[in-house]
Amino acid sequence: MMAAISALLVSFALYHLLFGRLFPWCPVKPGYREVRYEKAALLLPSRLAIPRELANIDSVMEDVETFHKLTFKKRVRIILPETHRDHCRLSGVTAAACAYATGTEVFLSLEHVRQAKREPVEILKHELSHAILFQNTSLRNAFRIPEWFREGLAIYYGNPHDNYTGDEFIEMAVDRGYLFDLFEPGADLERIPLEHRYGFLHSEFRCFMEYLVDMFGEDAVTSYAKVLVSDPGREKQAFKEITGADLEEIAQGFYVEVMARRWPQAVQRHRAEGD
Repeated sequence: MMAAISALLVSFALYHLLFGRLFPWCPVKPGYREVRYEKAALLLPSRLAIPRELANIDSVMEDVETFHKLTFKKRVRIILPETHRDHCRLSGVTAAACAYATGTEVFLSLEHVRQAKREPVEILKHELSHAILFQNTSLRNAFRIPEWFREGLAIYYGNPHDNYTGDEFIEMAVDRGYLFDLFEPGADLERIPLEHRYGFLHSEFRCFMEYLVDMFGEDAVTSYAKVLVSDPGREKQAFKEITGADLEEIAQGFYVEVMARRWPQAVQRHRAEGD
């Protein structure tokens, strides 16, 4: 009996090493080749050429470091499965991309990204935003970085035009009543239809990040990020120390501006004036 259980466990582990979630750590990856750069490594099917969008990957990595004012401590392995079906099987997610909490593995489904007419580098920058935070904290703390900040920063930096913006965001937030509690979205999200739920979730996080940047500047936001990766439990205290403001009061001000339909139009006006 024990021999049968052991054989089953070994078979399970081998399957996931070769064809499942453990694939990044499999010592042998049949059909794939790895191309190494200074700060990243592309893992892609052997018969495929390096995508033109990722030909200068180290410049992308440097841009991530410059914006976040952090450094990658380890090379990031960027895995490009041949099909979206392969991506789902290997990464365990159906979204276009994901970053593991180790900060050293990023999956990107080029098929999914291109079908959605999105930019691969923008989606990759989003995931690398997660990766650089994860590499600068512990595995335990990686899961404790507040979702509103982690996702809001990644979208603000990497793919700010995705999902719902401008008047479309206002219509959903106000007219459809989708605006939710940033810090405890939980039950609020249940009233949002599934087809819009996660797109709007990310849109509100991004919109709030834009609000914070408009009020306090990018330097304050990246300084806050450095504190959160060191100690996610200081979410409110650190915000007060860096900005001089109360995080919950700032969030209440954000809700008021959105419900009054003054935001995010305000940020669009500011950008236009800056141009």
